[in-house]
Amino acid sequence: MAKSQAKNVERRTIRERSRSEVAESSGGSSFDGFIGSAVVVVVAALLALATHMFWPKMLSSDVPRAITPLGLPKLTELPQFGGESEERMLWGTYRPGCYLGLRMRRPQSILVGLMWFDPLKAARAPPNDIGLRHWAQEGDKLAKYGWRYHDGSTFGQQEILDGEVRLVTDFVKSSAEGSGYGGDWALRIRASRKPTAEPLATGEGPGKISLVFYVAHEDIAGASDWRLGGRSSEEGAALLAGVDDLIGEWGLHTGGSASTGKLRAFGVKTAHMHNLTDLVKGNLRVRGTGRGKQKARYPELPEDVEDGANILMFQLTTALPLDAEFVLLSSPKHGQVLPESKAQRLEGLRGAKLEALVESKVAEFQERFGRTFELKPWQDASGDKMKAGMQEMAQAALSNTLGAMGYFYGQSLVNSKAEGGRVMEYWPTALYTAVPSRSFFPRGFLWDEGFHQLLVQQWDPQISRSALAHWLDLLNTDGWIPREQILGEEARARVPSEFVVQASTPDSPLAHPPPLFLLLPLLPHTPGGGLLLPMIFYLGFPPTHPLPLSLLTFPDM
Repeated sequence: MAKSQAKNVERRTIRERSRSEVAESSGGSSFDGFIGSAVVVVVAALLALATHMFWPKMLSSDVPRAITPLGLPKLTELPQFGGESEERMLWGTYRPGCYLGLRMRRPQSILVGLMWFDPLKAARAPPNDIGLRHWAQEGDKLAKYGWRYHDGSTFGQQEILDGEVRLVTDFVKSSAEGSGYGGDWALRIRASRKPTAEPLATGEGPGKISLVFYVAHEDIAGASDWRLGGRSSEEGAALLAGVDDLIGEWGLHTGGSASTGKLRAFGVKTAHMHNLTDLVKGNLRVRGTGRGKQKARYPELPEDVEDGANILMFQLTTALPLDAEFVLLSSPKHGQVLPESKAQRLEGLRGAKLEALVESKVAEFQERFGRTFELKPWQDASGDKMKAGMQEMAQAALSNTLGAMGYFYGQSLVNSKAEGGRVMEYWPTALYTAVPSRSFFPRGFLWDEGFHQLLVQQWDPQISRSALAHWLDLLNTDGWIPREQILGEEARARVPSEFVVQASTPDSPLAHPPPLFLLLPLLPHTPGGGLLLPMIFYLGFPPTHPLPLSLLTFPDM
């Protein structure tokens, strides 16, 4: 009976995987696609069965099972996730819990972020309530914040409506000749008063904004060779420079208002990255500026940089409208970088050329979106207006899912009745995942990720496979994954203490819904996806549960 069922499984999977369009998308002939797809699925099934039957017998460790890794090779170390793919995805908006936060997809990364406040209102407010924006929070009561466009890897444009001020942030990457590993990137922040804003009181001028742009390193030693440059518009001069073992020699340059305005530099040395908002609030002081009887008084950071500082903050207080640019240039670790190459790359990521690059990225996104989803909305009395509105909403839905992809590193806290209920640390691990809510749940949720990736895999299957591989690397020997992944200080600071510790199976009264199973019919039809199948089976059917072979069949798509 078992042999007959297995043969039916094999015939079904081969038939499903022999589709001509799948073979064509993999770049081979129909026959090659037929054979290759069949092999992937059959091997995946055999690996799943072998893992299910024999792995528990191989265990020999005094480490509690709840915090013992499955013990198989890491999926994230597969060749498909290295090389060009790894480099392409190095930098990104991988700190979704911030209104704007960048980092690399690696532990102990350089962090980049933005804070802002209204200096006119802050000067009259209590020190603890100056309206400083940093973390995405419901309590800030912003009218709107979210990604208008985001391609998941090289570009994102976000709109933020904060009271009377409208901010637009653009993040764009470039891999121009002469750049180092991961390429270069530019970040542009534009701020203006909303057209519908109430007139300002007499004497308040055109309205002001204070930005706090920061660069930090999670490892104090990683910033040991940072060099603070001039804070003027000197051509080619770096605001901040350093050396990184991945991206080589790097320099942070400015453009727009960030070059023409006065930047105050404040730096501290600390191992903690979870309390940067409090760090700024605790160091802002109201100081007088200007001349004459009516001196303006704004909260400002001290111009003081501690020796060995691994957090550098640059404050820019200026009248609206504002257009500030920050450009990071990397360098190859080996070989000389010609000055003219560096100058050309910098020029291409500032001013009019940056604007042209952003416009081209928006056009590319819209063209790819139309080609990928082929939306055909209904028509009613509003005609084209309805069509355009639906298209915009659909683009925002995709962009905010991609813009919510984050990278986290740390150790989950779990407990187990088998260990007397004591709290234990899971092994150190990385997680690349979408988050359900940037403001309320800026962390990974096992229950949600299957739904996230149903959408993302249609746009970029490689992103989905990478996220899934990270999740499956969290499997312990019982086939269990902590439901919430609260990794690192920044993530843990956003969670009430009573929800931090995860109860391990079978102690938890809650069963894990199987949303990752929703991806099963899709994985065999994407290059490299079949290699993830055995781990998903182990997640759903650990050794203590029967494994129904009927799940190895794939329905018509």
